[in-house]
Amino acid sequence: MLFLLLLACAPSTPFARGCSISPSTTTTPLNTGAVSTPVDEANLAVAKVTAYTADCEGCIGITKDGTVAESHKRILAADPRYYPMGTRVELTFPDGDVEVYTVRDTGGAIKGKGRFDMLVRTERFAMKWGVKRVKFRVLD
Repeated sequence: MLFLLLLACAPSTPFARGCSISPSTTTTPLNTGAVSTPVDEANLAVAKVTAYTADCEGCIGITKDGTVAESHKRILAADPRYYPMGTRVELTFPDGDVEVYTVRDTGGAIKGKGRFDMLVRTERFAMKWGVKRVKFRVLD
């Protein structure tokens, strides 16, 4: 299977956040390690979610708000016009898992209300993730 990658590393900017990776194909959902819990479907919207990693050439591994970019911190990049730094977002993944992420980063391709980029540990995981539609709600 051939993948086309879009890598967005900006080492010349003071807050180069990492490489955004979006393969041209979608894959099956991956288990994110979250716990499935009941969710009030009436209060959910749907977002386009991609994945990025801070482990790339020219990346400094620091988010826009100064946080060290580590996947266990559940970091999201989002459009700050709609989701200010520190906004907590509950994501309901396609496999039913629910996790709370915090907006700590931005990205050039992350524009609009229904667009997030999720920090993950490896480029391989980001490739498998691809682009997915994920249900979400803002918690604060």
